[in-house]
Amino acid sequence: MPIKGGTFNRPLLKGTILAGGADYQLLQSDGFTQLDARYVLQTYQGNRVYVVNQGIPAAPELQWMNHALFPGVGKRHPGRVVIRFFTVHWRESTAIRAIQPRSA
Repeated sequence: MPIKGGTFNRPLLKGTILAGGADYQLLQSDGFTQLDARYVLQTYQGNRVYVVNQGIPAAPELQWMNHALFPGVGKRHPGRVVIRFFTVHWRESTAIRAIQPRSA
């Protein structure tokens, strides 16, 4: 499905969604949709952010991963990069629970 453009308005980030992106969807039998979307945001200051949203099919024992989000943050150090991921589980109720990674 082509992404034809639009706008976004968040407290820290506002601008337009540029035309030319696309989003592909794989519908699963359990009702979930796996997504691969790629598009560009342009802030009102003219900065661009390339966005990739993906959902990847997994082995049966890893299906729980298809029902969670894994946002992460990274920090560059001399000679290495440290990335911390967090897990946000989807629940039938309105409650969302975030789990922080364990310290190494």
